[in-house]
Amino acid sequence: MSKIRIFRRITSAAMLCAALVVTSTSTNFPSQLTKSADAALTLTALNYEVQKIMVGEKHTCFRDNGGQVFCSGDNTYGQLGDGTNNDRLYAKQIKTSHLSQMTLANAFYMAGGANHTCMVSSPSASPASAVYCWGDNQYGQLGNGSNASSNQAVLVSDGGGFTNTGVSDVFAGSDTTCALKTGRLWCWGRNDQGQLGDGTTAGAGQVNVNSSE
Repeated sequence: MSKIRIFRRITSAAMLCAALVVTSTSTNFPSQLTKSADAALTLTALNYEVQKIMVGEKHTCFRDNGGQVFCSGDNTYGQLGDGTNNDRLYAKQIKTSHLSQMTLANAFYMAGGANHTCMVSSPSASPASAVYCWGDNQYGQLGNGSNASSNQAVLVSDGGGFTNTGVSDVFAGSDTTCALKTGRLWCWGRNDQGQLGDGTTAGAGQVNVNSSE
């Protein structure tokens, strides 16, 4: 009888443990978030103190508390901004030599489109609070006066009444970029569906900045 009781107790304990594991997994960590949870733990283990996160279609960037930007994922169009077109499984820091006059602590705001990335420099940079972009530029979403993609950060050009300084935030759609400055929204890039908000659908490949009135 004692052996039977011991067996029953062991069996009951095993079933209870299994139930607890299933409950914890199903209630606290949905299966589709497992990889995200792992990534967060990895960042903690590497002593990154993440302040801002930007997510594109197939790439991710984040800024740490020192203003340094790290990116990982697909880099076909140079959207990781590290001077290469190599995909990254681990976050790699953007090289400051590729950021023109920017310094390590300049990534105040970031935005990611499908295959491009943009960020705003700090008020102490030169030019101050300016928009820089890198990655796919098929539709002029980098705003630098060309349609050539870039794996290094390029400064958005002045144009259409827009002067690239004093920008307070940056936003990105799939192939479109917008900047907020003194209460006005300025956009550039793809416009086949009226993404620029200028009342037209013309100039899908234009690179001049447009202002919404």
